Amino acid sequence: MQANSLTIILTSVDSKENALSIAEILLRKKLAACVNILPGINSVYFWEGKLCNENEIIMLIKTRTELFNSVKKELLKIHPYKLPEIISLSVPNALEAYSNWVFDETTIKK
Repeated sequence: MQANSLTIILTSVDSKENALSIAEILLRKKLAACVNILPGINSVYFWEGKLCNENEIIMLIKTRTELFNSVKKELLKIHPYKLPEIISLSVPNALEAYSNWVFDETTIKK
């Protein structure tokens, strides 16, 4: 398993309940090995011509790079936002045992 085949996908949501629901769906579908839920984030942005300052929760979704499109498709289906943030960050280096664990947790066993 190569560490560079890992990806962290970032998205933000409006509530802990939505974050937990999304995390559970991704984990049960083996699309993620782990999802960190980071509360207490302020996001400042323009939306439809209005300056917004919202409390949000950031989600860090740890998965294999090859699963990005599947995660994106699922997020677009279940995300509460009209235009969700879905950003992929490559992981150039990681502990090999952790990389192996991510690979194992995102592989459907027959």
